[in-house]
Amino acid sequence: MNGTKDKTKKLKKSPLLTWLAFLHSTLLLAPVLPLFYAFIGVRGENLTVQFWLGALLLAPVILSWLAVRCCRALWLYTLSGIAAAALAFFATRNPVFAVLTGFLWVIRGGVRIKKGKLRKAYLDMPVGEDSVQMPELAEIPMFLDEPQPVHFIVFVLFYLISLPLGIESLYRYIFALLFAEILVCFLFRYLISFWDYVEEHQSIANLPVQTMRRIIRLLLVPALLILLLVMLPSLLYGEEPLTKIRFQFDERNVQAEMPEPAVQGTEMTGAMLDELIGVEASEPPRWLEPLMQALVWVVLAAAAVILLRALYRALCSMNRSFLKEEEDEITFLGEEDRKEKRKRKQDNASSRLFPAPAEQIRKKYKKTLRRGMRIQKKNPHGAETPEELEKLAEIITAEEMETLHRLYEKARYSHRECSREEARQAEQLRF
Repeated sequence: MNGTKDKTKKLKKSPLLTWLAFLHSTLLLAPVLPLFYAFIGVRGENLTVQFWLGALLLAPVILSWLAVRCCRALWLYTLSGIAAAALAFFATRNPVFAVLTGFLWVIRGGVRIKKGKLRKAYLDMPVGEDSVQMPELAEIPMFLDEPQPVHFIVFVLFYLISLPLGIESLYRYIFALLFAEILVCFLFRYLISFWDYVEEHQSIANLPVQTMRRIIRLLLVPALLILLLVMLPSLLYGEEPLTKIRFQFDERNVQAEMPEPAVQGTEMTGAMLDELIGVEASEPPRWLEPLMQALVWVVLAAAAVILLRALYRALCSMNRSFLKEEEDEITFLGEEDRKEKRKRKQDNASSRLFPAPAEQIRKKYKKTLRRGMRIQKKNPHGAETPEELEKLAEIITAEEMETLHRLYEKARYSHRECSREEARQAEQLRF
């Protein structure tokens, strides 16, 4: 049963499903390039170049997929996205291609941040929820990596938008992309539904996974052939009936007689108003104008400070959700003096620049456990003791782990301060 479980996980994350997701993302974004340039008047060979650039979007799709899994910090991921967008622009001399590259980084980063928030919500759950599994990045729904039939609407909209332009090669190109997307979606949903079924019923003894795998392969071939036979006539059809639709309007009925606006005597009206008021407008004091300017600058400065502070807090929140590291303490909210709270924040800020030996030891201990469990591909359930977590990691020897555990307990619980030599001893434990 354990062998079936491991095999199921491996098959669910097979390269075939990953490459189908890559093709889906490329097909979904490929029509944007030729449509944009067709709208600004590009025709002929220059428009054909945009067709080929749409296929080259496969490169940033793959690179963004790798970046979101390899970058452990938000700033590093952001720099990789900026570098990829700049490289895409200088390589293709196409600003739309660079914008689509940055769009891929933004979407995948947003999914990663959502994953971090779900993970934090999981860790905040009461201990003992063994039935709830830690959410993985691949399990979060994402339209770029999950082909769905509802995505056909995007291609239909692109197709209808391209028809009024009257460029036959453009709408045939989009229709061919829709044709390929239907095949990719059918193949992906067919395979993923099978492996979802196997994963759901993997606890059944003697589940014939290999036999079921051969059966779905045998059923897949005739299903694809039938789908091709049904779709090929529409792809090879010579004309598009929608292009023959013409909208004609009778200008005689559309144009309406508009009355000429009456000319008003503005000078006479102004003179009458002056007579009604009876007094001339007095000039404002000289000090009022600089006072109003100063007030405007103060309001603008306050708005800028508030905006920058909100932006900083939002970036910090996204960075915490992006990172996988979490603190090993739980802070219970309650009544707290403002001075103590401000002092604690200042101490935390200074400790980030010059960490104490105890903080270095605790950081080394947490980093060792996280990296070990990541290498061993094991996730804690939330109720493990430190000894059980160390057994899950298994990244260094038992003697080294015992030394690191002793130093961590002293740094975490002892009232005595740790020395620089002890921090250096913890850092020397390599894995």
